[in-house]
Amino acid sequence: MGNEVVTTSDQPTLSSLDIADYCDKAHKNVMRDIYALREEFPSIQARVREDFYVDSANRRRAALLIDLPLAYAILCRWDFKMSVDVMELCLAQSGELGTGISPSSPAFVRDILEDCKTNRVKVEDKGYVYALLLEDGVVKIGKSTKPYARMQSLASQLHKSIEDFTIFDFKESYHAIEMKAHKHFKSFKTKGEFFNIPYSTACTFLEQALQMQLKETP
Repeated sequence: MGNEVVTTSDQPTLSSLDIADYCDKAHKNVMRDIYALREEFPSIQARVREDFYVDSANRRRAALLIDLPLAYAILCRWDFKMSVDVMELCLAQSGELGTGISPSSPAFVRDILEDCKTNRVKVEDKGYVYALLLEDGVVKIGKSTKPYARMQSLASQLHKSIEDFTIFDFKESYHAIEMKAHKHFKSFKTKGEFFNIPYSTACTFLEQALQMQLKETP
């Protein structure tokens, strides 16, 4: 990724950069989610350590070091398919390790994760954009390739009840449509993908975008 990770601990860890890379997530979002987990579960405080990396422009940037069991738990939360692959490869290869290499070593885990990422079957990149109404009236506009599973995970993550949601099938253009919606409603953004707009307004915008896409499709 063009970044040099600078560690300040000799304990077996993975960096937040590793996790972002293997899960195809933005590093800032990985940092945000780990900070949120640390606040939610104080017992993991000692298992997450502040660190930094030097980016390609030689700038010092914040990073986190996470011990291996917690890193695996985070991986399970974000990418269950890869976490199963990791577990199976660890079981398969742990009896074939050379001298001085342990399944609990960061190098071993990184190699396993890289194998899983390299060998993962790439599904056709088609997805959905959804509008979701929370109990406090705030609307979330997001994207997902598995929207119903996403609704379930959001229900537990947000600690708020979901009053209603609508899913729109934009196929290959779902990334672009989500960005278009976020730009259109940016003056009403409260944070991230959350907007202080009527739920019906969000649904109307996405429905119109979908109808326009259908008209343009041969």
